[in-house]
Amino acid sequence: MKNNFIGIAFICLVLVLGCKEKSVESAAPPSAPKPAPKILSTYHYVGAAQLTGNTNASQLRKIWAMPETVRFRNETLTKIAKASQEFFPKHGTNAAIGPSGWIRPLLDDLIQAESFGELRGAVNGASTFTLAIQLNAERAQIWSTNLWQAASARQGVTPVALTDVGSAGWEVQATNQTGGIRFLREGPWVVVTTAPAQTQSNLLAKIAAEGRPIPAATNYWFDADVDSRQLQNWLEALPIKNFPNAHVTVTGRGENLHTDMRLTFAEPLSWKYQPWQIPTNIIQNPANSLISFAAARGVASLLKDTPVMQKLEWATPPDQLFFWSQFQVPYRSYAAAPVANASNVLHEISPRLPSLLNTNLMHPGNGEIRWTTNHSRVVWVGLPFITPHLRPLKKPEGEFLVAGLFPPPPATNAPLPAELLASLSHDTNTCYYHWEITQERLYQWRSLYSLYYVIANLRPPSESTAGQQWLTAVSTNLGNSVTEMTVTSPEEMQFMRSSHLSLTGLEIVQLTHWIESTNFPHNPFEMFPVCEPTPLKRLVKPPVMPAISPPPQRKPVPQPKR
Repeated sequence: MKNNFIGIAFICLVLVLGCKEKSVESAAPPSAPKPAPKILSTYHYVGAAQLTGNTNASQLRKIWAMPETVRFRNETLTKIAKASQEFFPKHGTNAAIGPSGWIRPLLDDLIQAESFGELRGAVNGASTFTLAIQLNAERAQIWSTNLWQAASARQGVTPVALTDVGSAGWEVQATNQTGGIRFLREGPWVVVTTAPAQTQSNLLAKIAAEGRPIPAATNYWFDADVDSRQLQNWLEALPIKNFPNAHVTVTGRGENLHTDMRLTFAEPLSWKYQPWQIPTNIIQNPANSLISFAAARGVASLLKDTPVMQKLEWATPPDQLFFWSQFQVPYRSYAAAPVANASNVLHEISPRLPSLLNTNLMHPGNGEIRWTTNHSRVVWVGLPFITPHLRPLKKPEGEFLVAGLFPPPPATNAPLPAELLASLSHDTNTCYYHWEITQERLYQWRSLYSLYYVIANLRPPSESTAGQQWLTAVSTNLGNSVTEMTVTSPEEMQFMRSSHLSLTGLEIVQLTHWIESTNFPHNPFEMFPVCEPTPLKRLVKPPVMPAISPPPQRKPVPQPKR
């Protein structure tokens, strides 16, 4: 499934055809010498065709061949092709096929064939992109014909044959509104580029001399470098201040995909080692019911500036977070954080908890958030199936704020698996660890997404869509997923993951909902995209913000002596 989306970002850049509307970095002053454009991102993908005889990632190969995967993949590529139409004039293409028909066949090649892409910094106010893809003569001719028509429709002029380069091809000159594009062929490689002639010549010369634009992959299937510091205005939706450089590799090992990512930061990280404070007396494993567990430490500095903490006015957020879930009931998902004076903190932030709800949840039919006097906890009552709650607990490991969507199972003496605890303790630089049985979590996340759409008065996605049927089919073919992040130096972190699709259950569900949303391919970071725009009918009064009931009268918890 991951191969579906490898070329999406890069084909979108090709479709823009050098559009000058958004610059990644400022152009140099006229009097200053023009520096060589910086490389912002590169990728190399070996192509699905080369992996035909490879026996690694066996579970991915099985899922890839499923009829539900084929249908979902084809519908996804068709949606991407249709989205390309926004880069073309509203009126003006007389062709019988149109932009989506020109682009759609090329997307299949981006999945099947080996390709290399390079994004460079601003030249005359526009970023430039180069794509090199290895094709046979028949597919190369299709690319030439279809891109010729696409370039003609976008630029409003007919491409002309190239005579100043040693390779066969054509070009469309840049205009005041759009950038130029060149199509070139060198041996078995097709090169599509908006880059200056010198950059093109270097790449073509390398292909002519060595037969390829980049050395053949020997230990990876996909490799990419991203200078996110130079792409900050494209990633502004992410809550990140210290953007890193990232080097990512993906390869198959055994039945799993392995993802390795190294993040290099311009500024030293604020992360400091602190011993784990695992709530082992809260997280239990009755009847081996645990299906996921995650732990993070050194996160206080990251949480402090998030919108959630700012709305809660929580000045000293927790430095460690723990998440876990259990099967049998799809809503048994919980979280805990070590918090000094947890009862006092809960009383301070509880009046501001409703501010975290979005407008879709501000509905009188959705109950109210209130205190339960007997248990000293805050509960959201009146929702179907779930009872979100937040409570303080004092255990031998310390004081915690514990949240959940469903009442926890009865307390037992069943401890956390020793293997999980050992995974956290084997490296003192581990800052994040996550384990899950992905097919179990996939079921839970689908249930939670469906419930959200109902509570938010939105129509949930139809079960007959290609994406939803794919989720059903794949849900019985996914095993363990393990993710680990370590701080390897003051300026570097390493991310490692091993799983069948290189995605967690949440990521699989979110990706599917995004693809089937009404805004695709826009808003990729929207947590609950609208898949069916028609709201459910509900006879209620106009929406109002649910208020939290006042806390019960109680004696204040004494502060510790300093």
